[in-house]
Amino acid sequence: MLRDIPRPKPKPTKGMRLKKEKKSKTKGICPQCAFIFRGTPEHYPHCQKEIPVIVFRKNKTDRQLYKEALDSLCRLITTWRDGCTCVLSEIDGSKCSSMSNWGHVIPQGGSAFLVYELSNSFRQCSSHNKIHDDVNPLIYPKWYGSKFGKRALDMLSQAQIDNRNIDYDTADLRNMVIAYSDLYDMRYSFSSSTLEEKIEAGFYGSIIREAWIKEGRI
Repeated sequence: MLRDIPRPKPKPTKGMRLKKEKKSKTKGICPQCAFIFRGTPEHYPHCQKEIPVIVFRKNKTDRQLYKEALDSLCRLITTWRDGCTCVLSEIDGSKCSSMSNWGHVIPQGGSAFLVYELSNSFRQCSSHNKIHDDVNPLIYPKWYGSKFGKRALDMLSQAQIDNRNIDYDTADLRNMVIAYSDLYDMRYSFSSSTLEEKIEAGFYGSIIREAWIKEGRI
């Protein structure tokens, strides 16, 4: 008896590929509990689920996901801490017309080590960001020194020098996500606190906190 000769499978069409992509599971992370999931969002039992999960259609490494979570947490913490106004408006008395964004005293391209350091993270508008980048690079250091002191500014600059070409490993990034999530959860307890109390609690990062401890300000 002759057996049917198996026919080759047809090449997948664009429609077939799209259908397959829709069925593939996505990968994401919860910034609040640092749980990495595939498919339906999952959380650790203690998670309050206040912060939206981050989901990607394409696969991401754990390292990339922790960095995305830190992006989200830094934006949330600086918005709560600095408000929605640009901090650089304090230095020139201008009223910013655009919404503030997560910005850096030392730009992200200038130090991978300081990208997620809260002592280097503040709210700024696009106009002042352009002034900082293209017109007057000293506007941010001037504000920073007047706000937190010369020691803090010097220590921030030294941190850039000491950690040149250094980035965090995956375990460090995960620990930072957990620490910043805990810090964000504490924000209601510090709503009416003084600047000194917020710095001591860590809302302004480790560099400013250490500088103020050395100066006896906290």
